[in-house]
Amino acid sequence: MLVGPIVNPVVYAATYTAFRTRPEMLYSRMGLALFVGCCIGLFVYYGVKKNPLKHRADNQQLLSCDARHQHPHKSGSNKFYSTLEHACGEFFDMGKYLIFGAVVTAVLQAFVPRSDLLAIGESAGGSHLFMMGLAFVLSICSTSDAFVASSFVNTFSAGSLLTFLVFGPMLDFKGSLMLLSVFRARFVLLVALLIVLTVFVGANFAQRMYLWS
Repeated sequence: MLVGPIVNPVVYAATYTAFRTRPEMLYSRMGLALFVGCCIGLFVYYGVKKNPLKHRADNQQLLSCDARHQHPHKSGSNKFYSTLEHACGEFFDMGKYLIFGAVVTAVLQAFVPRSDLLAIGESAGGSHLFMMGLAFVLSICSTSDAFVASSFVNTFSAGSLLTFLVFGPMLDFKGSLMLLSVFRARFVLLVALLIVLTVFVGANFAQRMYLWS
């Protein structure tokens, strides 16, 4: 659930396109996402003993069965048009988030003094926390956030950009609301804290070992 939005062919291609001259950002993003997902998955598996779901699993299965009965199977032609409709919806959804993120970054670049952005970007811990907050508030789709991050290449360190690329798809505003609708609040808070810690530590380690700026 945490790694899927990042480690997939579409996001791989988008990140490669956005950081074509810096392939280490692509590999660091994929590697850090896998590392964070494995660490949190193992911690939850061995450390969480109570059922984190708000509702019992059998109730969820009953709801899904009712939904299937309400929507019978479609014919081949209808499935084809449904596929096109879904693809168009995904295209416009991705474009919407990309435009919104581009507008926000343009506002930051235009109205926030560059000296202030450089001061934040040069701060070892502050730059990572700032990019975490920005990723959480923007809630940009993981297929378009790489292009937003690339606009900060000359302002923020590569490690903080990596934090933005990994933290956002795992924990953002709209995603938190969806998690709270399914899981208990205490469990969501635990996962959020684990994401913050593991991404922060992993991004700093990647910056020192592999990323040069």
